[in-house]
Amino acid sequence: MKKIFLFSILVPFLFSCAQVSIDENKAKARVSELITLIQNHQFDKTKEYYSDSFNESEPLDARIKKFEQIETASGPIVSFELIDCSKKQADERTLVALSYKVTCKNTVLIESFAVGLEEGSYKILKHDITNK
Repeated sequence: MKKIFLFSILVPFLFSCAQVSIDENKAKARVSELITLIQNHQFDKTKEYYSDSFNESEPLDARIKKFEQIETASGPIVSFELIDCSKKQADERTLVALSYKVTCKNTVLIESFAVGLEEGSYKILKHDITNK
């Protein structure tokens, strides 16, 4: 009986500690969807693409204003392409680091993302935008 009890406690613990595999293709698709939303000025729909902690640190209103300011300075997005993709370990979880070259009417931007699993969904944990 003690063995069954110990086994019933140990098995869920081991499964919770197991690394969850993250699919690079799903992470790429998620970021591509986000950039397409930004390109199409659907800024209000971007909230669901970011992690809860990212949404807390940058509320939707502030993010919409930021996207509008970036477009005013760089012009509308003409095209985008993946330039780098790699898996990284951070805080005992696997993330996919993605970099995109985003060509705008007036300039080229490099957008870097960290994508991870949050409650079973692919979420953007980090999003940095720099001028090339």
